Amino acid sequence: MNFRAISMQFLLKIFALLLLPIGLVSLMLPIPGAFLVLVLGMTLLIATSRKTRICLSCLRLRYDRFNLLMVWLEERTGERMGAVLKQTRPVESEEI
Repeated sequence: MNFRAISMQFLLKIFALLLLPIGLVSLMLPIPGAFLVLVLGMTLLIATSRKTRICLSCLRLRYDRFNLLMVWLEERTGERMGAVLKQTRPVESEEI
């Protein structure tokens, strides 16, 4: 990876981390599109961070309601964003 790619990934992470609190605060205010800002921030963070994907996968495995919300988002956010959100689907082990 060259310096330009690393710096772009770093800038995307910073932008995503800024979008998350803005989206959370906007959910409490009567601002249209607040949910979209939150999902966009989460999608950018998932796309740029392996640790975030692992953490969200663990959260989805542990909390059924959170997993149902993520499945709902996967279906309604479009093809590209949905594909990124699907990367956090938990891997369930089969019992032998």
